[in-house]
Amino acid sequence: MARERSAAPARIAGWPAEVTTFSVGGAAIQLITVAGLESLLDREQLLRDDDVEPPYWALVWSGSRLVAEWLQAHVGCAGASVLDVGCGLGLIALTAAHGGGRVTAVDRDGDALEFVAASADLASVSVECVRGDVERVVAARSFDVVVAAELLYERSAFASLARTLAQALAPSGTLYLGDAFRVDTGDFYGELDTLGLECVEERIRFAYEEGTRVRIRLGAYRRRR
Repeated sequence: MARERSAAPARIAGWPAEVTTFSVGGAAIQLITVAGLESLLDREQLLRDDDVEPPYWALVWSGSRLVAEWLQAHVGCAGASVLDVGCGLGLIALTAAHGGGRVTAVDRDGDALEFVAASADLASVSVECVRGDVERVVAARSFDVVVAAELLYERSAFASLARTLAQALAPSGTLYLGDAFRVDTGDFYGELDTLGLECVEERIRFAYEEGTRVRIRLGAYRRRR
């Protein structure tokens, strides 16, 4: 029996919500996003208070859009176990679920996961939402497809992130990365190489963010044979 389609809530976790439709590899993915996000941010406070962290989870980053398009158009997730690390609003998770994947979405921010769950409910697809560090998830299981888009910001965390992503991969699994080079990420790829993961496919794409052209690298990694 098909699940009854739900209506989009007006507010989620205290944030105003609206439905935004993204064209992803020819598929229309409806995502519940924060309505009027820009008007809700106090830029002056963000500039003067180092302890205030912007809600980065509420942005649909260019790298996430491009990875979602790659999965939809060229990979296919039907029947595969999929892990979306640092999922944010969940565009990649929802795309994989629409494609028939068994999806787990992980994020440290509970508000983000409430939006992902609402989007999955709206679309009548199943997404397992897990709050916290991804290490807890991969300690017990591995995945056919692991996705990490726009996560390479803290250079001090590159080694631990690389280890966790490698641990998350099933023996024949594939890791998909989206890197917009927000910082120098060379050391991260060195860590992957040390862990025995090699790049089997690479794509370079470009996107515009507030009028600025951004170069984004998409990479697929598997265990070295």
